[in-house]
Amino acid sequence: MRPVETGRWSGLDDPPAERVARRRIVPEALRSRKDAGMGGPMATSRRDTPAIGGDGAKRRATGSEIRFADTAAPTDRRGGPRWRLIAAAGAVVITGGAVIAASCYQPPSLRRSPATLSGVDAADAEARHVARFISGVSALHAAATRTGPWEGVFTADDVNAWLANDLPRNHPRLLPPGWSDPRVGFEPRHAWFGIRRRLGPLRPLVWMRLEASLRSAGEVLLTVADAGIGAIPLPGDTLLAILRVRLVDAGYPVAIARIDGRSRLVLRMPAGDGPAARGIRPVVRLAALRLDDGELLVAGDTALVAPRGE
Repeated sequence: MRPVETGRWSGLDDPPAERVARRRIVPEALRSRKDAGMGGPMATSRRDTPAIGGDGAKRRATGSEIRFADTAAPTDRRGGPRWRLIAAAGAVVITGGAVIAASCYQPPSLRRSPATLSGVDAADAEARHVARFISGVSALHAAATRTGPWEGVFTADDVNAWLANDLPRNHPRLLPPGWSDPRVGFEPRHAWFGIRRRLGPLRPLVWMRLEASLRSAGEVLLTVADAGIGAIPLPGDTLLAILRVRLVDAGYPVAIARIDGRSRLVLRMPAGDGPAARGIRPVVRLAALRLDDGELLVAGDTALVAPRGE
């Protein structure tokens, strides 16, 4: 007995006894599988297969085929266009939520402290902070233009009150378009600076943490310890270069130097702007710089120095 190309038994070339035996064996095999509980997925079919006998006359013989029913699992329709659209929408929502959450991040040192006063009391407290900052800056500037020692102490509350109230009202041109809500924070050896940037519907906080130290009399070293826009980190060297350009535009002599393997901004205190007498001008020297929790202290002296050659 040999299979034909279609995979069915023709049975025409077998002896008659073998054909009869095969016809008996197949039904018995089916009945035995059914009795054993395996007859569900089985079925039989009988097809007529044409064959050519030895004498050339056309004859037809009946072949038997064992065929199992399709028991594959139903097609998963979750891969259809509808589910793909839902998955894409979910990814967009998750990404948008992550971007919004990142833009809302604020370093703890730059978060606005919750107001403990309300109404007129809160406004009066803000006004006192603003007045204290303005008077402190005016007194420090007046002392630095005269010969002798000078000192100034500023709190983060005073500075932030001035930035939030007096700056936008009386000095709006100091803020570039699209920038708003500047703020500062002080902690040991570090100063925090932050400002909001409008990016479409978002207003993330661009911030940096500067490490400040006194290199010599009149020279301050500034290093960007951390920086970011919201929760997204920013390269410190890039911000240091931007800060250098801003300070140069403001008239401060600054330079970027590689010190102890890190890029640092070297800020030199400008000479005093007091009146010159016979070519002698006041020179401001910064002798102390201290950053503490919520407080900044600067101290130094101003001396009259004659130009070289006199």
